[in-house]
Amino acid sequence: MSERTRSAVVAAIGSLLALYVGYGRPGVASPNVWLPLLFIVGPWIVIDALIICFSRLKGLWVSALFMLVYEVLLYYAVFVNPQGSTAGVEYVLKPALQLLVLLPLGIGVSWVARRRST
Repeated sequence: MSERTRSAVVAAIGSLLALYVGYGRPGVASPNVWLPLLFIVGPWIVIDALIICFSRLKGLWVSALFMLVYEVLLYYAVFVNPQGSTAGVEYVLKPALQLLVLLPLGIGVSWVARRRST
């Protein structure tokens, strides 16, 4: 499986999970759902665009995997096992953390792994 295919598969799973969180869960009935949905799914749109536009950029699948693991853990912490009334506040920070920390971290980890293997 090529790196671009791995990136696309992981990003698609993450995008679907984010769409489910933003729109598909039972009880989500917001008249203005597009802005919060764009906010929640935004990091996945960015990584999808990077996969399409920069096919030679290595490490996107590692970044997408980091983002997916964080998305699953956050979903569990907020919706499955919330530990308080402010558990959902983490979703406000989610896009910034995914784009500013996890995306560069995954690319950096992949770059270091490639440098050490040669």
